Amino acid sequence: MAKNKTPNIPVIYKLVNKLKLATFAYIQKQMQLQKPKLQTADKLAKFAGLEQTIARLKLQAQLNLAGSDEPIENYYIDGKLLSAAQEKQYEQDFQFETYAPEAHYIVRTNPYRISVQAPDEPLQKGRWRSLRSVVIEVEDLGPIEADIWLVIKTDDGDCRFPDGAMGSAEVIEQLYKLDGFDHEVFIKAMACGVRANFTVYSR
Repeated sequence: MAKNKTPNIPVIYKLVNKLKLATFAYIQKQMQLQKPKLQTADKLAKFAGLEQTIARLKLQAQLNLAGSDEPIENYYIDGKLLSAAQEKQYEQDFQFETYAPEAHYIVRTNPYRISVQAPDEPLQKGRWRSLRSVVIEVEDLGPIEADIWLVIKTDDGDCRFPDGAMGSAEVIEQLYKLDGFDHEVFIKAMACGVRANFTVYSR
């Protein structure tokens, strides 16, 4: 008499998410074929919302496959989903270490929060509404190290990353819009060549 085998839950979970990925990829392909046929602004708006939903579901399936418990919001920059090409390139560069020091970091921001993924460190994150100050740290460690660091201090914790990190431009653009951001001090800090700290925003 054959024994009943216990289902291999991890394998089933992986297969389910692979099926989800394939399904969402097929849906996205079909949607791109149908998009040129839409002629009204109302239909295009509804279509765009559906595209975002499918992209989010596909990303969640990818995170499940990777075994990641990272919040899905951390994969958005300025409210826009990071492209698969960006993520793939970052992972390849990180694996083979064929990049500048600042490329060890990936920064994600949206209107509500910021997060920084640094090598071999826990995820740094904070909410913009709990922002306390922004400090620019200038180092003098030489050409093989990052010289300019941005420190976003919030009630939730600090987010520290080097200028030039992936996503840093979006953060700087967001900081520029803050009421009370000191643009003159920021310019001075970016041009500084000696070790110093500059506070460009304080609540």
